[in-house]
Amino acid sequence: MKKLLFLVLCIAALAGDAAAHRSNASNVKLQIYSNWPSSRTYLGCLNCAATDPTSIWNSTSTYGWGNPDGVWSHPAFRHADYRHLVCDMPLTAPPPTVLDDYNGFYYVLTVDAERRSSICSLSMSRQGCEAVQALCSGKSAAAVSAEGWTDTNVAPGGLRR
Repeated sequence: MKKLLFLVLCIAALAGDAAAHRSNASNVKLQIYSNWPSSRTYLGCLNCAATDPTSIWNSTSTYGWGNPDGVWSHPAFRHADYRHLVCDMPLTAPPPTVLDDYNGFYYVLTVDAERRSSICSLSMSRQGCEAVQALCSGKSAAAVSAEGWTDTNVAPGGLRR
């Protein structure tokens, strides 16, 4: 009986791990967290519709990138706001991370293409990177569709799209 229970737990753990994968981004909410100034500071939903109250694309939301009174404008570390951690590649604090509903890691939310786990690295999201770069440039960006967070910057064969 103990062996059966152990087997069931192992299968459940594997199923949860399979759910937390970039190719599944259209089926889960991608949540943004920062560990500065405190652990697990919630910064909003990356792939939610612009009408969602937790979406970074909702400019009237507390979590909206464009809201001057929202969380993205609050000081994160040494008086730099969270936008700085995404857009300016600081050395003082790590950029926010993107996790799914199962706490599976997806990206580091930074436009630093040299960083291997960055949303803008070659193996990560092309449309997502372009949208975040637009936000960093002060341009308005439309919310990326859920499927847009699963595309990559590299086409099969290693050529850039």
